[in-house]
Amino acid sequence: MTGGQMPLLLRLLLLAGFMILAKCQPALEVTVIPKFTPIFSGDSINLKCSNSAAGSPVTWYFNNAVVSEQKKQTWSIAVATPENSGSYRCESDGKTSEVLPISVLDYVPPASLSIYTGQPVMPRGDAFSLALQNEDGLDGWNCWFYEGGPVRKIVFINDPPLNEDQIFQAPTLNHSEATYWCSDKTGQRRSSPVTIRTSEKQVLLEMAPVPVMAGDSVTVRCLAWGTSQIEHVVFYKDGQMIQEGKSNVYEIHSVKDSNAGQYMCKARYTHKSTTRGPPRQETSDPQQLFVRAPPQRAVLSAANGMSCSCSVCGSNVSYHWYFKGNDDRWAVKGEGQHYDGPSAAGSYACRAVWPNKRTLLSNVHSSTPPGNNMMVTIIIILIVVGAALCVVVVCLRRVRRSHAEAIYQDVALKDVQSQDGADGGYEELQKKEREKEYDQLKSAPSGSEKKDGDYQALQKEEVKDAVYHTLGAVEETGGEGGYTALKTKEREKEYETLGGATGATETAS
Repeated sequence: MTGGQMPLLLRLLLLAGFMILAKCQPALEVTVIPKFTPIFSGDSINLKCSNSAAGSPVTWYFNNAVVSEQKKQTWSIAVATPENSGSYRCESDGKTSEVLPISVLDYVPPASLSIYTGQPVMPRGDAFSLALQNEDGLDGWNCWFYEGGPVRKIVFINDPPLNEDQIFQAPTLNHSEATYWCSDKTGQRRSSPVTIRTSEKQVLLEMAPVPVMAGDSVTVRCLAWGTSQIEHVVFYKDGQMIQEGKSNVYEIHSVKDSNAGQYMCKARYTHKSTTRGPPRQETSDPQQLFVRAPPQRAVLSAANGMSCSCSVCGSNVSYHWYFKGNDDRWAVKGEGQHYDGPSAAGSYACRAVWPNKRTLLSNVHSSTPPGNNMMVTIIIILIVVGAALCVVVVCLRRVRRSHAEAIYQDVALKDVQSQDGADGGYEELQKKEREKEYDQLKSAPSGSEKKDGDYQALQKEEVKDAVYHTLGAVEETGGEGGYTALKTKEREKEYETLGGATGATETAS
């Protein structure tokens, strides 16, 4: 073996070794995190080019076309739409992944997950709870959450009855955000996701935890953790001020695509424990408002009975009917494309249903059954008749009272005029009547015998003479004598006092 042949052999061995090593290295793979099955319109998905070298540039392909703006290992789609359906692959360091087909369904999940206690933006480390609801039951369902590392499972403690929510406490948040969702044991049916964000600031901007559908209303709140004494708030969108004042609420009544963007607020506030010093002021972390187009919606028709339809749903579909009464919650009322008729007063809606998806609720039909209409009509008629009768009775009483008063006044005036012939005769008549009664009481009728206890009035002359003689006798004693006698015998009876005065008068004469 010559020296020149040795290097060639070594080169061949090295090439074979490199080929073996290349085959041993894992191939590139496009993965979806979190792995939603299926993916619905409005979901937030992350595509990762797995097994690519850290820091190496990655080229992404969508339907075999290069996505020039995507050069990182992870490609995030904040709000998925049916237009995002297609094939995805990635390239890095000369290697190409297999194609991953993705289908985004323009429907909603069969189950619903919502925040039960807490807010969409929470202080890091705080606890909150979620509520899971599925009209077909929750047997075998579990919940999951993803906060940047591996997907973790939340184990249920109990299984609630049908049509009741499963309330559970979520794990403590230690990252900037986490996404929660639930699925059944097959993994083919799942709930809507909820994203909770965290902040280490005292001022928080409360933003919707899911993308908002165009046409809906949304409320953005600026909160100061631990107090409600907020004096002044400024709201910003994409760095521009949009509202300033005392209100900590910013409302969008009909959301449009132009409302999507980054929001934050600046608040001036005080805590109840603060006794002195100026108010505090802080700006919240920015929060993103995402807007999505509404998915497919069923149509309810009440022209001839109630029926439910969906023009894009195909033939292999069933329909569910829902009713909402005083409890303000939709409950399953029946199945079938047609509904016999309202059995109770309230709101009715329907939707198209498959095992793993469904449409939005249809337009709402408010109905009052005929029996209720008749009852309402009867009640209204009774109220109107009763009110009319009350008015008639009151008017008749007033007319009678006015008529009686007119007759009384007329008779009195005529009687007075016949006696006095002038105004004021009525008062004079009353005076004469009183004097007549007095005279009758003053003297008993002539010829009648006096009885014990009868009232015997003193005659005017007798009273006058008695007073005159008594006072006159006192004066004739010289004025002082009578007064002196009275002083001396002031403790004696009145009869003796007067007698003494009379005796003195006789002596003097």
